[in-house]
Order: sequence, then C-alpha cells, then structure tokens
Amino acid sequence: MTPEEREKQIKELYSIIGKITIKNEHMNKSLFTCSLFILQASGLDQEFGNTVLAGQNVETMRRTFTSLAKKYYQEDSKDIEIVEEISKIVDSVNSKRNNLIHHVWYIGWGNEYTEDYSIADGHALRKDYKKGGFKLSKQNTTEFYELDKRMDHAIALVQRLVGCIVGFKPSKNFYRDSNGVLQPGKADMEKKA
Repeated sequence: MTPEEREKQIKELYSIIGKITIKNEHMNKSLFTCSLFILQASGLDQEFGNTVLAGQNVETMRRTFTSLAKKYYQEDSKDIEIVEEISKIVDSVNSKRNNLIHHVWYIGWGNEYTEDYSIADGHALRKDYKKGGFKLSKQNTTEFYELDKRMDHAIALVQRLVGCIVGFKPSKNFYRDSNGVLQPGKADMEKKA
C-alpha cells in the first residue's frame, strides 16, 4: 500500500466514525421528539416537556421513550410490540456505537508501519481492575460501515413512530421485509408487522 492509499484509508475510517457520532445525536433527537410529542398529546405543555427531557443521552432517552410509548399505546398489544422492537434495535445499535466510540483506535497513529487498516487495533479502559483495567481489541473495520447502516435503520424506525403519535397506528405504519426485519412504511407493503 502506498503512503497515499494508507492516508486515504485513514481518512475514510475517521469519516465513518464521525458519521456514527453525528447520527447518534440524530437518533437521540428523534427519541426526544417522539417522547415530547407523546407528552404534548397527553396534555403536557411543550416547555415542561422540554424541561423534563433535556440532557438525556441515548440510553436514558431510549428508556424514557419506551416507557412513554408503551403507556401511550397501552390499548393495543401489536403497537406495544412494535415499540418494544424499536427499543431493542436502538439499544443494540447504541451498544455497538458505544463500544466503537469509547475505544482508542490506533488508526493513523501508534506506529507508522501499519499498511492496512481493514483490521483496527485499539484499546478501552475498564472499570474492572481485576481484569487489568484495560481491554485490547481488534475489529474488522467493515463493522464500522455496517453500524452506520444499522443506525440509519434505527433512526428511520423512530422517526416513523414520531409520525404515528399524531394519530396513526404503528401497526399500520410498519411492515416486515422478506427477511422478517421491521421496516418503516405502510403495513400492506409486505407482511404486516
């Protein structure tokens, strides 16, 4: 690999990590908006809703969103199942994102001898000092790009649910694709959710 090719690969990896970081904020804002709409639909003034919801990270916002949405759709078990599935997808994506972001990756530094970053070396600190307080990692960098796509999917699901709060049923606004994966869209597009 030439130095130029190496530099290009480094920039691409930094770029995807940056995209994941930004998309995390989009996901948090979508969870926030859905929760705010539920609070407003339930009679709480927007300023109070903003005050209650402000400052939450994705994990606490996901928990708040899940509790509010399940309460909001308490009369329909199919809608609650969709909310729970969206919550699980967001949780899984957020866990992967946290693992990626909270590592120190030796991409472009640490040594000048690495010629290919298709496998990224890195480390993360642990709170469990019985295990040394340190975790070394190797990760196939294609997983960074897969996470980016999974984040897009999770965000689309939450954003579709935001639209449902104004009076549409989730069971009519989501469907399962041919692989059984929950997708945003009209329920009659493939199999009903």
